[in-house]
Amino acid sequence: MNKFSQIFVGNILESFYKSYTGLSQSEREYWTKYDAIDNGRSLLYGGDNKVVITPLKIQPRHFDNICRIAGWKNVINLFPIKYTGSICEDIINSNNLLDQLIDIIRRNPKIEIIPYRNTPEFYDLIAILKDKGLRFAVPELIEKSNLFVEKYFHSKRGFRHLWSLAIDKKNTIRLPFGFITENKEEAAEAGFWFKQKEKDFVIKFNRGVSGIGLIFCNLKDFSSKFTEFRSKFLKLLTDEIWENTSIVVEEKIEADSKRFGGSPNVEMKVDENGKVYRMYACEQVLSTDHKTFLGVGMNPELEVDPQMESGYDTAEKLGRFLANLGYRGYFDMDMVAGKDTQMYAVEANLRRTGGTHIHNFAGTLLGKDYAKKYYVMSFEIKLDAKRNLKYADIYKILEHLKYDAEKKWGILFTNADTIELGVLSLMTVTKNRKDQARLALQIRDYLEV
Repeated sequence: MNKFSQIFVGNILESFYKSYTGLSQSEREYWTKYDAIDNGRSLLYGGDNKVVITPLKIQPRHFDNICRIAGWKNVINLFPIKYTGSICEDIINSNNLLDQLIDIIRRNPKIEIIPYRNTPEFYDLIAILKDKGLRFAVPELIEKSNLFVEKYFHSKRGFRHLWSLAIDKKNTIRLPFGFITENKEEAAEAGFWFKQKEKDFVIKFNRGVSGIGLIFCNLKDFSSKFTEFRSKFLKLLTDEIWENTSIVVEEKIEADSKRFGGSPNVEMKVDENGKVYRMYACEQVLSTDHKTFLGVGMNPELEVDPQMESGYDTAEKLGRFLANLGYRGYFDMDMVAGKDTQMYAVEANLRRTGGTHIHNFAGTLLGKDYAKKYYVMSFEIKLDAKRNLKYADIYKILEHLKYDAEKKWGILFTNADTIELGVLSLMTVTKNRKDQARLALQIRDYLEV
């Protein structure tokens, strides 16, 4: 009988699908499919002896390769026959999948059940499992009476409010000056205020994710006459997501890409007892649009930088405040390294993030103190659609660059299923930044992108 210690529920799509309803059909379909596939990252969480539940089956060869590299012998992937926006509802509505889950829990009392994010649907699933009299742990679950804390503060408006409650004016990390507006019309007035002050600004959808609902505005592109300014401003907000929502309009910070890639981040964890822990610091890898998240980079430079230490200190203050309100689990704080040498905090995500799995897996491969010794980076590459490359093709092309456990160098696929969307998700390990950059170029050369 297989013994398992953890169950990871890949509910990324479940976390965001409601936010996508106001997007155009093409965008909605893309992000729905992307998030369903993105749950493949769940394989990298934790260690051996685990169950990974995802909306779609993880590519078998990739699954086997990751388990072999990590030395895992006892990992299984469960998935529904057909997925919807909610994996937890899929589990509940599938007798076979629910029965499998119940059997696993019954055979492994005190097993941990861990979601990507605490969603209403996840609570429904947990309630059903409890009603069955099953014994299990949910170490990252927020008490349902405190769920509003996560919902409220996990937004652009909520982050600004959290900052005002937890951070004093002497803090070395600052918040960009900005306004929380109640609708598009007031947002236009806020934008015009920045125009009059000759400052570029940013428009933020209150519950934006992955760059969705984030618009950078340069003052030179707008008229000094309010009627003309308003007309152009409102044309930027035509998607349904901008209706009936708070909109944050704040000063645009000019990022210094030579410092931490311009967009560093720190991730924290509040344990089940309310204690706040540091997880990792990273450089966020962003697309050429400077907003779409592609990956993360951890390295020794970040580990010793005083500004990143200040970032940790600031995030700890936020974490302690959240913990006192009942929050549990992971959260991060995104920053911008300004060209004025100041570091600015711009948002927080109260959930596991696009770097949590990389941090977990790097720790598995390289040890808990990996960031003090190695340069680890994850990123996505858009493939040439004309070549129609499959997993086996890409694996063969890049085989000579694959990760070498003895040398602690090379590339790993972090999610082979994104290839279906024309995106290759990779992770590289090197011992210095030059080798990291060289390896990234080699990958692109061999793939001809």
